[in-house]
Amino acid sequence: MGDNPAQTLSEIEASRQRLESDIDALAARVPDKAELVDQAKLYGGAAAGAGVGLLALVVALRKRSAKKERQQHARETAEALAEIMDVIPVEAHARIEHTSSKSGPIALVAALAGFALAVANALRNR
Repeated sequence: MGDNPAQTLSEIEASRQRLESDIDALAARVPDKAELVDQAKLYGGAAAGAGVGLLALVVALRKRSAKKERQQHARETAEALAEIMDVIPVEAHARIEHTSSKSGPIALVAALAGFALAVANALRNR
């Protein structure tokens, strides 16, 4: 600092003006509040969208993996059944297929008869 008070004051004033000009230069480089809010919204939306996309990808991959596991289990079961079915004589296969093909129409007739009896019983109890 200067030797006399006047010189000290002038040096302080010069330092203050340099600091103010530096602060003004820095303030000019910083974007205003509205622009910062817009950028935050933009980046926040992008991050949220990426998060949702990543979550959807993880869920889809898990479903795909579970589906492949089920298919593999079904394939193994079918192969095991095929080995067992090879042990059963051919005549047994024919009897099983013949019985199962007749059970469909019989079940339908039984259901219709049961429905008709239920309707007749309801009309009689009126």
